[in-house]
Amino acid sequence: MDLSSPLFSLTVSEFSALMQEQFKLFQIPNVKKDVVFETDDVDINWVSENLKMPISTIRTKVSRMEMPCKKRGKPMGFSKKETIEWVEKGRPKVIQEIDFAPTRKNKK
Repeated sequence: MDLSSPLFSLTVSEFSALMQEQFKLFQIPNVKKDVVFETDDVDINWVSENLKMPISTIRTKVSRMEMPCKKRGKPMGFSKKETIEWVEKGRPKVIQEIDFAPTRKNKK
């Protein structure tokens, strides 16, 4: 296609062909629909299966702050990275890792 001539001098078919060529240059390849993007967020079932621990025990440990958890309540949310690090550290109690703010003195 001759790009030296101005656009207004092109015929409809020439303009259409030019546009199709340009769109092909910017076309984004199709992403396969069966591709699963892995995230860091996991649910309580994943934690239960990988730690070989019953769900009731996981809920108890989270409520006692003995296990890291991103979201309490239903549904519970966990971070895969934090959970794996917690296991590698020897499953320390999370409450020991929390830096508590100094308590306020009672006003008299």
